Amino acid sequence: MRHPASFMLTACLLMASCLARAEDPSSGNCGDLPTGSEQKQCAEIQYRKTADELKEVFGRVLERASKADIRNPPSTNEKSWTVAVTESQRAWETYRDAECRGIVGRGGGSGRLVWVLGCLAEKAKARTKELNVPYDQR
Repeated sequence: MRHPASFMLTACLLMASCLARAEDPSSGNCGDLPTGSEQKQCAEIQYRKTADELKEVFGRVLERASKADIRNPPSTNEKSWTVAVTESQRAWETYRDAECRGIVGRGGGSGRLVWVLGCLAEKAKARTKELNVPYDQR
């Protein structure tokens, strides 16, 4: 017969491991967590982190675009870099929302929000990578 204290220790270690994974979304797929609540918490953290990174990178891109507009003002028949980059980001956001909320988020079920947040995080991560390539080198 096993000792009750060793059973409790094992249970506590397993619980701590699950909570740690929920708090650190970089440790894997949120869908691998055992409960819907943990999956949702993990997906929210993952999305917030990638959205914050995207916001920061986009801010730097706008800064570079503004400096480029000052150095080389656009001709009368073309948009400034700042306007072009801003319009591109708005179009990307429309695509992201249509894809994640309109397609991935379609239907019901308790896992719907986790899928939507996962999609939003994935798209934000890809857009961040794209924006890290200077706009005049794409």
